[in-house]
Amino acid sequence: MYFMLKKYVHDPGHVVELDDVHVKENLTFEKFPVAVVDHKLKELRGKSIALVKVLWDVATGEVTWEVEQ
Repeated sequence: MYFMLKKYVHDPGHVVELDDVHVKENLTFEKFPVAVVDHKLKELRGKSIALVKVLWDVATGEVTWEVEQ
């Protein structure tokens, strides 16, 4: 199916900037939250658990619900 392939056209927007990524010796990195965008209380077996919606990356819009600490 080689007929479906197209030649790549260089686009500077496809370049990944590595200046912001700090890799440790064991090849892991820490991600820091950008902002807390929402919060809620979840009831579980009669207990209230405080959750916050954390924005991790503005560029990708990556968000997750985390336990409030």
